[in-house]
Amino acid sequence: MERCLNKIKNAIIAQDPPLMMAQTRLKKRNRRPEVENCNDEVHHRLIQGVAELKENIKLLEGKMEESRMASEELSKNKERLDQDIRVKRNSIMVDFQMCMSKRRTFPYNIVLLMRPTPVGI
Repeated sequence: MERCLNKIKNAIIAQDPPLMMAQTRLKKRNRRPEVENCNDEVHHRLIQGVAELKENIKLLEGKMEESRMASEELSKNKERLDQDIRVKRNSIMVDFQMCMSKRRTFPYNIVLLMRPTPVGI
């Protein structure tokens, strides 16, 4: 699970340089003087690219949060199972140490009961 979280974190970090580059280019295009400052296809594509990168980062952050919650849930389940194992080991120890000696010495007789077979079978 930690590997998954690290991969997502690295993917988020990898989105930063392209986002910064696209934002820088967009800012420089917006600072152009009068005629050169136009809304052409490149300008629209830069705006779209920045929006896509921000959306990707947002989705990756959501996945990271889901993974973190799943990791916490797994840790809680592991702790609960470890506690159950400790209780069961203690129960087995008590059974062997305290009850087994009494079972060995407890008098019992095995009685075999024979049932009569029904007539007609």
